[in-house]
Amino acid sequence: MLALLAGLERARIYQVAKLLVHMDNATCVDLVLKDQLVSNSIRPLVVRCKELIRLPGWQVHIEHVFREANRASDWLANQGVNAPTEVTFLDEPPDDLRTILREDLLGVTTPRFIP
Repeated sequence: MLALLAGLERARIYQVAKLLVHMDNATCVDLVLKDQLVSNSIRPLVVRCKELIRLPGWQVHIEHVFREANRASDWLANQGVNAPTEVTFLDEPPDDLRTILREDLLGVTTPRFIP
């Protein structure tokens, strides 16, 4: 939820007119898009995300995608687990991430394993 909030705030700063957010965390998507009970610990984050989404001057669409369809985000999330700060902004993607982004642009698919 913190990553979504940081992304929305950054997009707003850069005056993005249309924003499409793909998230592999279905719970976060549901919390932002639906009227559900939210635990006290993340309620301020959810409320702030909803406020930002409703601001005039831009269109925000948020949808759930499976991790395999969101490999760049998954890679970043895994890096963030051991990051020294809550939010990190990168000016350039690291080489591993650059490879994932290139594959995404080329339409390389990753099969989903379902046991």
